[in-house]
Amino acid sequence: MKLQGEDNPTQTHKLERFRLTAILLILLHIRTFKTINFSKMKSLLQFTIILLFVNSLTDVKGQPWELVRETENAQRLLEISFSDSLHGWMVGNKPGDNRAYIIQTDDGGETWNEQLSSVSDLLQDVHSVDSNIVFVLGNKSIQKTINGGDEWTELEFDFVNPNPTLLDFDFVDSTAYAVGDNGTFLKSTDGGDTWTELSRLPSYAYYNAVDFTNPDTGIVVGGLSTDHYALRTVDGGETWDSLAIETEFDGSFVDVSFVNDSIVYIVGRSGKVVKSENYGAEWQEMTRITMISGGSLENTSVYFQDADTGWVASVPIVGSQVALINRTNDGGVTWREELFFNQSPTVWIDDIMFTENGTGWACGYQFGLTLNGEIIFKGTGEVNTSIFNPQVLSSKISLFQNYPNPFSSNTEIMLELSEAADIQLKVYATNGQLVNDLFEGMLPSGRHSFNFNASSLPGGVYVSVLRIDGLSLSRKMLLSR
Repeated sequence: MKLQGEDNPTQTHKLERFRLTAILLILLHIRTFKTINFSKMKSLLQFTIILLFVNSLTDVKGQPWELVRETENAQRLLEISFSDSLHGWMVGNKPGDNRAYIIQTDDGGETWNEQLSSVSDLLQDVHSVDSNIVFVLGNKSIQKTINGGDEWTELEFDFVNPNPTLLDFDFVDSTAYAVGDNGTFLKSTDGGDTWTELSRLPSYAYYNAVDFTNPDTGIVVGGLSTDHYALRTVDGGETWDSLAIETEFDGSFVDVSFVNDSIVYIVGRSGKVVKSENYGAEWQEMTRITMISGGSLENTSVYFQDADTGWVASVPIVGSQVALINRTNDGGVTWREELFFNQSPTVWIDDIMFTENGTGWACGYQFGLTLNGEIIFKGTGEVNTSIFNPQVLSSKISLFQNYPNPFSSNTEIMLELSEAADIQLKVYATNGQLVNDLFEGMLPSGRHSFNFNASSLPGGVYVSVLRIDGLSLSRKMLLSR
């Protein structure tokens, strides 16, 4: 176990001084009473042990994603593309004048510069070939720069049916594909310079996303009303097979991600995650992503770095005050929250990706009382195990990190029992004072959630302590005011 301040001499010295002070308190207490009062002695020992325990817990550094950019000018960011760890692009629009919005970095996200575009269009996607050659997809247009955004050229193409809305594109070597509403499907065989509309996709649904694992094999996903659609091609888009994915028809598919030539994930409304291990021939529904409070989510973006490790961005279906990023390390069997970002009345994450050096990026927008506009999050890709994994006491009981954390008034504390057990769940302040006796008694096997209301407490660190059979598990919780 890593102690707080292990890599910081100053913090280590403070911790040692604290321990010495605690020992002196015990000795002073003993000296004060001519006859030792064992009841008081026991109370002081419990108080001291809690303090020592709090200061020796694994360092909870907070969420592995941090907000690194937000604006007040109502810009919206929808998509991200990095050609390498230093050169990246994000696109969206400026709702005020409905103009394309493009920002670019040459230093790995330390600074972002706006790139001017003459197109009045909502940009839906971006693909950076390298630091100079970049394509952006608008609702009605495709643009290209060959000089890092100094100049943009709008590419010309004709649609078989007029006035489609383009929503997503994908590049595989010199072949590129774009999809949109009413079954729109475009293809380029010269690296994106010229585009041709092929036969319309089966069903006049809107197709939100397209992903190809090679120039011939790809999947498009979307929906119409409460239905979802997923189609696969193995001949570069000449013909399509409708994929029979057995899951409830409770909303569209939103994003698709090939991990390799065999494994592919699709995410969508109502927290749906489906997976295929044979490039779409067969599917299984994985664990749906939900809020701990039970609220249903719409998954907005998916990114997998290998067969087991992936991230999904989500927002609540009812209301949009929270943006979430959840991570799986076991191919979608279990999910754990890595980001919980709250903004009233609206916050949204639209895209998530990782660069070659393991740095994560997520972008979107927010509308609040004080800040309105784009948001950018940066992630390390490293799991904070104290947040992602439960603390386990043998195989009988597990204690999860409270959700959300940090929290402003209420938070949920979840535990899991493999069998019925007699437990105690309490919350302490860091001075050892008991502030809430959440539960004491028998619980059946399964997961159990308890609400901790801290609306009357001052901000600071609190500790949830779960006891069973004379042993205990603990978690730090941060109450932010």
